[in-house]
Amino acid sequence: MSLKPKVKDTWSRKSGLIVAGILTNVGTEMLNNATYPNPPHAATAMTAQGVVLLNAFNNRKADKDAYDTALADSCTMLTEQAEYVTLNCSEDVGKIHSAGFENTATERIPAVLPGQAVIKDLTSKNGNIVVQIIPMAGVEKYSIIAFVGAEAAVTLSNNKQINIAAGAAPISFIANATSHETLSGLPLGTEVHIKVFAHNAAGTGPASITRSVFVQN
Repeated sequence: MSLKPKVKDTWSRKSGLIVAGILTNVGTEMLNNATYPNPPHAATAMTAQGVVLLNAFNNRKADKDAYDTALADSCTMLTEQAEYVTLNCSEDVGKIHSAGFENTATERIPAVLPGQAVIKDLTSKNGNIVVQIIPMAGVEKYSIIAFVGAEAAVTLSNNKQINIAAGAAPISFIANATSHETLSGLPLGTEVHIKVFAHNAAGTGPASITRSVFVQN
């Protein structure tokens, strides 16, 4: 899991009184803060804007337009300062807090290797075989391998590469299959053995239990 902290941007949904407090806090904490030497807005300017917004908030019933303008300017100032802090905090939560901001985080949860694929049903008609796979959560695609005659050994390399035993040529192979596919052009009257694998970003899951079916008219 990769944790990438960034400044929490919620002030545009808060009242002017709260935003004024955030401005004052950020201005105080960023004053002479060596971690952030060249912010887009000086610490003293942040504090001063906090006072402007506070006054506009207190006078908002008499002059709503001035209050709306002060609030918009304040949110813009905080957003620009927050982006600067996010870019310069080196993904250090403590450094974010030292600038007077709270933080949020984007978590990247890696894909989990798929489990064993399961063939739900095989239906043979008109020389085709319809393969139905039980859908699996987190799976991006499936591979379907069909053999005639003796079943060939199929293995995985590092949960990624499908290896088919030397000398064994599958009569059908679908590498980017969905959970419902049709195999066509199969020799009538022959017994076909089918395996399925599930894939996602983490790799390839183990082979399904082999299912067999005769190709029928």
